[in-house]
Amino acid sequence: MLQLSVSDPVQQADGLNKFTSYKVNTNTDLPQFAYSNYAVIRRYSDFLWLATQLASEFAGAIIPPLPEKQAVSRFNSEFVEHRRTQLEKFLQRVAVHPELMGAVSFANFLQADDITFTSMKNAGSSSSTSDGKPPKSTGAGVMKWFAETKTSITHTMGKEDLVKSAFDDQIDEITTYVANLENQMKNVVQHTSGLVKKGKETANGLFEVSENTRDESRKIATAGYIHYRTNPLNSYSFVSLHSFRSCFIKNDFARRSLGWPSRCLDRPSRTSWGRL
Repeated sequence: MLQLSVSDPVQQADGLNKFTSYKVNTNTDLPQFAYSNYAVIRRYSDFLWLATQLASEFAGAIIPPLPEKQAVSRFNSEFVEHRRTQLEKFLQRVAVHPELMGAVSFANFLQADDITFTSMKNAGSSSSTSDGKPPKSTGAGVMKWFAETKTSITHTMGKEDLVKSAFDDQIDEITTYVANLENQMKNVVQHTSGLVKKGKETANGLFEVSENTRDESRKIATAGYIHYRTNPLNSYSFVSLHSFRSCFIKNDFARRSLGWPSRCLDRPSRTSWGRL
C-alpha cells in the first residue's frame, strides 16, 4: 500500500525569491520506506528534480507530466489549488508505476529531511537541464532510445535473426494502409480541383453566351420595330383606318341625333366593322 497526497500550500520567501511550498503526506507499508507515516515540505522545483532523476534512472520510461510553470499570477489561489492537484496526481501516477515506484530518488523525495534532500539535489544538479526542466524522455527521447536499442540488438544478433511479433506485423499493416490512404487523398484533392476549375470555366462561358444572346435579341427587336415604323404601307394603313373610324362615329351620331346627311362612306355592316 502506498497512499500519497499533497496539501497545505503556503507562500514563502527566500530573500527576494518568493515561492509556494506544499506538504507531501505518505502513508505506506512498503519495506523500502523508512516510515509508514511521514510528511515533508517540498516546492515545485523539488518535483522537477524528481522528474529529472526518474527520467535519468529509467531511460525510455514515460514520466508522468508536471503542471507547466506560470510567470504571472502564480500566487493566485485558483492557480495554486490547480497546481496542488496536478502535483498530487503526478505523485500518485509515479506510485502505481511498476518501475518508477521503486526508484531511490522517489523514496528520498518522500521521506528525506530537508538537509539530506538539499544535498542530494546539489549532487545531482549537473544532470539537470539548463532551464530546470527534466529531459524529454517522452516523444523524441523514447523514439531515440528505441532506435538505439534496435541498432544494438541488430549489430549483436544480426538482422536476419530478429523475429517479428504480431505487433510488428500490425504496425507494418497500419503504416502501409496510412501511406495508401494518403496517396488516395492526394488524388481526390487533385480531381476535385480539376472539377472546380471546369465548373468555373463552364459558368463563365454560359454567362458570356447569355450576354451575347440578350444583345442580339435587343438588336433584332430594335430592327423589327424600325422596319415596321418606316414602312409606308404600314403607316398608310394605320392612318386610313383611324380616319375612317373617326368619320364613321361622327356621321353616325349626326344622322341619329340631328338628322344630318352622311358625308362619309355608307355605314359598314356589323361584320365589316368587326374586322376593322
